[in-house]
Amino acid sequence: MKVTFTDRFIQTLKPPIKGRNEYLDQKVLGLALRVSKNGRKTYSVYYRMLGNPTKQRETIGTHLTVSLAEARTSALKIIADAQKAIAPNLKLKAIKQEPFVKDLITEFWERELSNKKSAKDMYRLLVKDVIPSWGNKKVSSITRRDVVILLDKIRDRGAPITANRLHGRLTRLFNFACERGILDESPMTRLRKTEESPRERVLDDNEIKIFWLNIDKVGIHPKTALALKLMLTTSQRAGEVTSISWNEIDLNAAIWRIPPEKSKNGRAHIVPLTQTSLDLLKQAKALSKNSAYVFPSPLDLKGAKPLEVRSLSRAISRKHSLMKIDKFVPHDIRRSVRTKFAELGVDEVVAERALNHHLQGLARVYNQHDYQKEIRIALTLWEKRLLDLIETVEV
Repeated sequence: MKVTFTDRFIQTLKPPIKGRNEYLDQKVLGLALRVSKNGRKTYSVYYRMLGNPTKQRETIGTHLTVSLAEARTSALKIIADAQKAIAPNLKLKAIKQEPFVKDLITEFWERELSNKKSAKDMYRLLVKDVIPSWGNKKVSSITRRDVVILLDKIRDRGAPITANRLHGRLTRLFNFACERGILDESPMTRLRKTEESPRERVLDDNEIKIFWLNIDKVGIHPKTALALKLMLTTSQRAGEVTSISWNEIDLNAAIWRIPPEKSKNGRAHIVPLTQTSLDLLKQAKALSKNSAYVFPSPLDLKGAKPLEVRSLSRAISRKHSLMKIDKFVPHDIRRSVRTKFAELGVDEVVAERALNHHLQGLARVYNQHDYQKEIRIALTLWEKRLLDLIETVEV
């Protein structure tokens, strides 16, 4: 198909169901773009060498690594050289194929991250903290010193944990670049993370009461408030709560089935729902309208996307002082419930299974009991304790 290439046209091209589609540029005759079924878009040029009537094709590079302007420039040069019996300049092509950091991050997303549960958070961190500093630099130009300066900058703004998270993301990003033949050695080699103290924040009884009674009164979106409360009543992870679909909930059986693709450990998990959890879900139903999600994003009027995990963190970060609670993060809620299980005398194995943690040692392999009855008892004990706290603890 012949068409005048534009960046918008190329961005919107959909992959074929099978095989590949090829498009020819009307502006630079000979320039072609192939789109494969996996979405890969590759520029190439057709040419004939002087004295040889056979048409030949030379690959220029992928759309991720070569801009449209660069592809056209390379195609014109290859065609002009061919008319002088000069073979394509492979060295020049290799330089053009070397991506900028922003292109590497895009390729990393398309080839690897998009298949992982933690993909969006990892990608968001790279976009937020790496692209502004390095986006328009060639990957091979990034040195170990550049990495040190970037990580120090993040630590100096008071975010040492973010710096450590980014250290891990960069290590994988540059290893990916080595695997793809872009680099011979990663600049992350011999760079250690700074030591990180494990979080120990647990909400005490009074804070739990304040949180429960006031989260609806401090300007937090109702969907976000309900999601945070459901974390407290079920002990499940923030990402699992925000992404719940209604087809995972069985109100009659009072259970929530978390599929393996949504579970952090890749293991399906059944969460017994107490009456308090069911009441929260009924409130959510009134707000979710026709959405497939229990907590659809307030930013998506069609309800086609779930609430983002960071919405929970932002809500707490901005409003905890209005609730008169010291700063905490969503995961501290989960840790608090686990601590309450211990106070209530819940068996350690049952408590770990309630949180969908893997059992340790040989028990992980040999103990295949689902603990559904025991988990329901544990969550019911915690529900009673929570309701007692709301009624009795002084604010």
